Amino acid sequence: MKNKNEELIQQLIEDQLKGIKPIDYPQEILEDVGLYELLFRELSIETDDPENFNIADKIVRHISRKQHRAESIKYASVIFTISALFFLLTGLSIMFVDPGFISTIVNTAATHTKVFFLIVVVISVVKALDKIFIKKEAQSISTS
Repeated sequence: MKNKNEELIQQLIEDQLKGIKPIDYPQEILEDVGLYELLFRELSIETDDPENFNIADKIVRHISRKQHRAESIKYASVIFTISALFFLLTGLSIMFVDPGFISTIVNTAATHTKVFFLIVVVISVVKALDKIFIKKEAQSISTS
């Protein structure tokens, strides 16, 4: 429908609510008015049917799954990009950087393995706690 038709339909519905008889409107607009009235009548019916709530829950779950899947794809692409850059830079450094400099970096990493291990553990714990708290928050939101 065009905006003009929607404005005419709205005017016709307002006139009917006020009790004013319709003037000569085109037949297609009168048909559209009938559809609008049917739509508004059906939407105004409130049901306590639990199946309708199940449908809403299914829709919410479906949307959250799609968002989780999209988020997972984004995270995976970031991890892949970082890994690819790491291997690319490692390969380039092996080819073009002085071997003494590389051995210094490897020795530093070897002597500070506890620090690197701690960093990995902290990141893993933060990620696990983030999932736990977000899951609890999502459950509390869905029950509200």
